[in-house]
Amino acid sequence: MRMVSSIGMLVLSVIFTLSSCNSENDKVVEEEGNDQIIDRVIESNEYMEFRVSCMALAEKLKSYTSTLSLEEFDELMSNLNNDDYMAELVGKIDVKNELLMVESTKETLLNYADFQQLDASERMNLFVRSSDNALNMMVKTRSEGGAADECERRRNEDYSYASSIYVSAMLACSCATGGIGVCLCAVAASAAYEYAITLADRSFADCLKNAK
Repeated sequence: MRMVSSIGMLVLSVIFTLSSCNSENDKVVEEEGNDQIIDRVIESNEYMEFRVSCMALAEKLKSYTSTLSLEEFDELMSNLNNDDYMAELVGKIDVKNELLMVESTKETLLNYADFQQLDASERMNLFVRSSDNALNMMVKTRSEGGAADECERRRNEDYSYASSIYVSAMLACSCATGGIGVCLCAVAASAAYEYAITLADRSFADCLKNAK
């Protein structure tokens, strides 16, 4: 089950980068040539449905992790590349439907002609831009001003970057062809995404304390 470990380590490495670096510096520079194609993919049903299915899996996992103590949650996150631990986790939560939906929408996206025209860097650019767009639609303008706004801006950047890495990692998982081991990689990626969001929230709280 090497795929589980590789995906877990990939996402974890990004998470720890998030905790110490400004995600703005890591964003992929847009290439003008395929901007229109990227925009079409972002607005397509094929991509939106894949993204929604990924987030549905993350929400399902969150419904379980929300019942854990802080120590239990941190233990889970430290075992994302532990195949046996992750297999036991999957046995505790019912995510079969969510995994099937991720797989179905992923295959539809991979067969989408516009998406096929994008290379790896352009796809990452797509994930970053769509995450920024989704966040901009959800976040309301805050009125505190000053340091509080800066704390919010940093958290929003971390949210957006974590989301783009998560969707990218999910694209590498294939439950249909890889068996249960590769399905575990999708759960590990979802858990790592939740951890990234948790770290962003903790950093935001610390930022607000220091701003007072």
